[in-house]
Amino acid sequence: VQFASGLPPEVTTFGWRDAMTYSLGLEYHVSPTVRVRGGYLYDLSPIPDGYATPLIPDADRRGASVGVGVISNHWTIDAGYQFLVFERIKENDVGSPNARANGLYRSHAHVLGLSAGIGF
Repeated sequence: VQFASGLPPEVTTFGWRDAMTYSLGLEYHVSPTVRVRGGYLYDLSPIPDGYATPLIPDADRRGASVGVGVISNHWTIDAGYQFLVFERIKENDVGSPNARANGLYRSHAHVLGLSAGIGF
């Protein structure tokens, strides 16, 4: 960032890297109009430990999901739920300028989804 006031420029390095996501999903047709779904994911964080802070507390995450869909001749309704667990333990690096951000970062998320469609 270049400041107009003459302060020295500030550079923020994120150090992010490429990461992979692995997932598996299944769908079962209960009847011609009803489907149930389930899935699991493992998502690797692109943020290395040395760059993790409370500002961006991303972590590897695991998730499980379930859902149901109903189909008719002209419309569809789908509902789903996903639970995600994030966990990162940042090593103590006392000499680092980010030493104040050391510790255990733990969070989780509940995600709900609902969609409706109509065909004509």
